[in-house]
Amino acid sequence: MIKIEKFKDKKMLLIFIIVLLVVVGIIFAANQDRRKEFVSESAAGNQDKTKENNVKIEEEYRSGVRKVFSKLVEFEKKDEKSTATISEIKTELLNLRVPKEYKNLHVNILFSILKIEQYVSGGNPKEKAESEQYINRAKEENPWLN
Repeated sequence: MIKIEKFKDKKMLLIFIIVLLVVVGIIFAANQDRRKEFVSESAAGNQDKTKENNVKIEEEYRSGVRKVFSKLVEFEKKDEKSTATISEIKTELLNLRVPKEYKNLHVNILFSILKIEQYVSGGNPKEKAESEQYINRAKEENPWLN
């Protein structure tokens, strides 16, 4: 620590403290600017990666849900009574990672599968008709499924 005795004049001490504070302030401000630049660059990089991931997830989902949907439509057309087959279709659907944009589609397809399961186990044609309604709604809202 600097001894006050070295400074013969209190004015010199005051000037020294002011200069020291200004230098510390400049260094602190410069570091803050660097941190802001680093944070904004990192955030921009993360947003790009997130967008790329979202696009990849969306593509994977669309591909997977097309397969599931075609299996479901084929199952319904054949009027099969196999609970194992419909369970496989449901498992395949539930294993897909769902982007936010496709949550309604996913739910409609799942409800359709559940109605078909009820139809297969109980034989009530009303369940099959409700399943067809969910399938038709999915087709209407997502023409790319056809």
